[in-house]
Amino acid sequence: MDDITNLKCGMKFKNQDTMLCGVVTEKGKSIIPCAYLDHDIEIGKRNVAIRNEETTLWELYDHEGNKLNCRGYQAIRFDEKNIYVKNELGFWGVLTNNGTEIYPCKFRDIKFNPNLTQLENEDNTWINIDNK
Repeated sequence: MDDITNLKCGMKFKNQDTMLCGVVTEKGKSIIPCAYLDHDIEIGKRNVAIRNEETTLWELYDHEGNKLNCRGYQAIRFDEKNIYVKNELGFWGVLTNNGTEIYPCKFRDIKFNPNLTQLENEDNTWINIDNK
């Protein structure tokens, strides 16, 4: 029997025979094939991130399985409103839930708090982003 985990934009499922995971919508439509390890799928409110096995970078997909951009990221984190991404050079940026860039990947550090996310500029100043 397959394990199913309810998540915000879909359901992650694991095939017990292969131990590989995929994502389906609440109506059962497959949006990500059952071909990934459990730790290689992250699900946000409206998006899915898949770690590419070859490049080990995270790729971003919408809630219907469409790739949102051609970039890969070292790290991806979701909150209620935004997607935080870290590029291959180690800099953080911010995307909307549809993948549109709000802030480019140019920030040296990031701090995640329950209601606020902070991005550090090159000049050691911080930008505050409301994440609720």
